[in-house]
Amino acid sequence: MQAQRDTHWFWLQWTVATLVGYGIGALVILPWMVTWAYAAQPAWLTGLIGGAMLGLALGIAQGLVLRRYAGWVNGWWLLASITGGLVGLSLGMALADRLTLPTLHMATRGAAMPVIPWQAVFQAGVTGALVGLGLGGAQWLVLRRASQSSRRWIIANVLGWMAGMALGAALAARIGVVGALLVTGVTSGVITGLLMTRNFSNHLHTINHTIHPRVDDTPPG
Repeated sequence: MQAQRDTHWFWLQWTVATLVGYGIGALVILPWMVTWAYAAQPAWLTGLIGGAMLGLALGIAQGLVLRRYAGWVNGWWLLASITGGLVGLSLGMALADRLTLPTLHMATRGAAMPVIPWQAVFQAGVTGALVGLGLGGAQWLVLRRASQSSRRWIIANVLGWMAGMALGAALAARIGVVGALLVTGVTSGVITGLLMTRNFSNHLHTINHTIHPRVDDTPPG
């Protein structure tokens, strides 16, 4: 019973950490990214720098939770999150930029064409999938020490960030930018946290003693 409560508590902490990390990171980089977009900077370059900042915020927030259960991953987790964030968001924005080109041409010919909501959702979903692929792939290099099923972490991140960003884009017109960021952060946190608790809970509770055994756990020399 206690173990189940601990698992639920970790899941809640992970979801909140993902929400806070994503929310802070996105709020910091959004004004700067909009400025660069109006300056016609390459989408991949904007995503590269913005993704690094987003990965930094996520890595710090999630690392604060992880270090309580598996302290040895903390530094590596931060590095993996930054790397995965910059690779994933740069690829996602570059692809999303390509996907918008036909629409931009049609809008020019039509003089004034309203933005189609499903298109924004589709673009956000594609970007989210690549962000999840970058984050999940880089973080998998850290988690693979703990479990042979850690490859599922990549799939969970792809699904979590794709669903989160697509849902946030779909609801943005009704709940605003901040509301959309909350939806994205919670959705991705819930989905990735579910896999983390199901596949890594035992390792998260015991890995510290495996890597850094306590004095009374150290075998006699």
